[in-house]
Parts: sequence; C-alpha cells; structure tokens
Amino acid sequence: MAQVTNFKDRIADYAGSLAETDDEALIQYTIDCCQEVSKTLASKNANDLFKFTLRSGFITSTDPTSVMEIKNIIGVVRDGIQATEGNALTSISYRDEESIYFASKRDPKFWIENGALNIAPDPSGSEQAYYLYIPEFSVENFSSGITKIVDADGGSEVFPQKYYEALILCISLKVLNRRLNDYLETDEDIELVNGIQTQMGRLDAEYQKLLGLE
Repeated sequence: MAQVTNFKDRIADYAGSLAETDDEALIQYTIDCCQEVSKTLASKNANDLFKFTLRSGFITSTDPTSVMEIKNIIGVVRDGIQATEGNALTSISYRDEESIYFASKRDPKFWIENGALNIAPDPSGSEQAYYLYIPEFSVENFSSGITKIVDADGGSEVFPQKYYEALILCISLKVLNRRLNDYLETDEDIELVNGIQTQMGRLDAEYQKLLGLE
C-alpha cells in the first residue's frame, strides 16, 4: 500500500488533473466515501462496522438521553450486557414484569422515541449504560501535510488508516465519474472517454480487491 501523505496528491496520482474539481467537492467526496467504505465492509461482516464507532459517555440517569444529533446508533450496552433494539410501540411492556416483552437486567432493551434514547431497565450509577455510534466524519489536512479522518465534534481520529487506500480509490472514482459525465455532455473525444472508462475499471477492481469483495 502506498504511503499516505495528503489525500489530494494521492487522488491526483489516480485521477490525474483535479482542475475541474475544487477542494470543497473533494472533501465532500471524502466524507461520502467514508460512509460507503464502512457500509461496504459491514455488508460483508456486520462486526466490521464497530471499527468505525465511538462510545458515548456513561448514562446513569433514568431520563431518556437526547440523540438528536446522532445519525447512526450501532448498539447499546447496559451494565456490560448488549441491549436488544425494541420500539416505542411495545415499550410500555418492557417494564411490565408480567409481559413476555419484559426487559430484565440480563436482557435489556433500547429504543428511540422523540429523538431520545430510552433503555430498560433504567440505567443507574451502579448499572451504567452507553451507546456506540458512527460519528460525523471530518477531514484534516486534505491538501497538505498528512491527511486524517476525524470525528467532527471531538477531533479524534476515527477512520482506521488501513482503509485509507480504499478510501482514496473511492474518491478517485468519483472524480473520474464526474469528468466522464462532463466529457459525455460536451461530446468530448471518444478516445478520452474510453481512457477514463478504462482507468475507472482498473481502479474499481483494485478497490474491490482492497475491501475483499472479489
């Protein structure tokens, strides 16, 4: 795997001139590809999704926890036991000991209602809970220095560097696809179109190989 310096230079290695694509668009491609790579890996092995998660702080209150800003909650753990996802429609039964849906300490439940995370049985200071989630990705040093993918809120590195090369290939494919569409709209030389399509095929094969999709 090539050594990663900054993503912009590495993308140019694969896609050629980036004159028609500004840094803002490239950074958005990067964020989109972070989601694509993580979801692609998870489609093969669900446990791979946990490579991209962060853990919340400990929850000790009986009050629901606001998760309005969290797009993807991957799992919830209460007192060391993974909770099963439930739903608001049957949540009243989770605290009813006579119900077949009763949530015990050994079989906790969680659900989202009105933008808030609910857990049954209620967490406490001695039986704490937390959730795992996919953060909002942000890009540091895209065009100079050493690029890193970080949590947009906390700034910690959140995307495993072992997948950076696949990420760069994904971005390069988006750049080439945009160039291809531009050429097709302007009736550009068919040889240029064929060259782009050939390069896209080669990069896509390498991308698939890196992610174990072959």
